[in-house]
Amino acid sequence: MLSKGDALIILQRMLDDKGLTELMLFDQYTIEAETYFVFFCNSKKFYVSGDYSDMIIENTIFILNRSDGKMYYTATAEPIEYYIELFEKGELPLLYSPG
Repeated sequence: MLSKGDALIILQRMLDDKGLTELMLFDQYTIEAETYFVFFCNSKKFYVSGDYSDMIIENTIFILNRSDGKMYYTATAEPIEYYIELFEKGELPLLYSPG
């Protein structure tokens, strides 16, 4: 199982590889479970300014599988528990596979 430190390295690599460098992790919202991490990201500009006009309209939420480092994208129309359930059923689209 991946540690949180390893998972954060994968998250940053994915953001860099996908050209999503304007995003940053809002770690205070991270969910850590036995088999996954849920990472909540938003714009760096919003983090610095606190001005809601700098915020990405929808948070960008990623679920990282702790066993293989694969990352899955969620939407935000439903509560996060809905997307966690889809992840556990293997029904979320794969966004990123490390290595």
